[in-house]
Amino acid sequence: MTGNTRTDFDTGPLSAGVEILKSAVPATEAVLNAYIPVAEAKLHAIEKLEKWKGFTLPDPEPLRLEQGVPLMAEMPMPRFKSEFKTIASVMAAALKKGLPNLQSELDSVIGNIESDEVSGKIALSAWEGDPELIEYLCNEKDISLEAALLTGTSAMNVFLTLIQKQAGPLIKDMRWIKGYCPVCGSFPDIALFRKSGTDDPYLKSHGGQRWLHCGGCGHEWRFKRSTCAFCETEKHEELRYLQSEERPDERIDVCEKCKRYLISIDSREYIKEPDLRIAAKAYVHLDMIAQEKGYKPMAETGWNSI
Repeated sequence: MTGNTRTDFDTGPLSAGVEILKSAVPATEAVLNAYIPVAEAKLHAIEKLEKWKGFTLPDPEPLRLEQGVPLMAEMPMPRFKSEFKTIASVMAAALKKGLPNLQSELDSVIGNIESDEVSGKIALSAWEGDPELIEYLCNEKDISLEAALLTGTSAMNVFLTLIQKQAGPLIKDMRWIKGYCPVCGSFPDIALFRKSGTDDPYLKSHGGQRWLHCGGCGHEWRFKRSTCAFCETEKHEELRYLQSEERPDERIDVCEKCKRYLISIDSREYIKEPDLRIAAKAYVHLDMIAQEKGYKPMAETGWNSI
């Protein structure tokens, strides 16, 4: 598939999207209320860092992308001065506001994040996606590992979003057929079915295109409907979905081969589609159903495992 990524993302205030999701999914209003301080802090941080240039993107190579190598695959961690430390402090405070039940755990992060050693290792752990990199540090400093990981991921997402804003346009016309993000390599946290504007059978099935939203940098790309985005199996007997008759526009796509799941929303009949910057948090009730049945999320964001 060529030209299968989006660059026209939501950039405005979250308020309209929040109200739409609260109305559509009233059962998860409490979760959205908890996430709003974090989402707003992220938006403010992105605006504050608009001129940040602590990274160098590799030149996109169409052949490498076609072979499934994300643009940032071999990119070193950005050059942080005090930026990561500052944003991590902001995000930890926002998490504390939204998740008062984790107050003491987040205080253990806030009390240590000014240390170059602590902030540096939390940044590296978030960049590499490897919790083991800070396990010893957290034990030694009496820091909650769960809170450190949540803070690190939330802070790093700010920087990944900034990188994606420059990276996305560079690859928008290049071929990408994988279920992980062509920019940062993360797996999707939610899928959206959109009305199709093409007759290409590879992209169109039953009138809709399947778009995946990256759980890391927020990039969006098209992917085949009849394929598991995690393990890429196409066997019909290994792919199924869980769906309620009362809410036919929501479903959980599950794979019996890899035991992963992905929440999918059919927006084809929506007047306005969900704001994907916050949508995954509105369907945490579906996360609970899938996990109770033994499936794991494709993208473990912290919010779908709290």
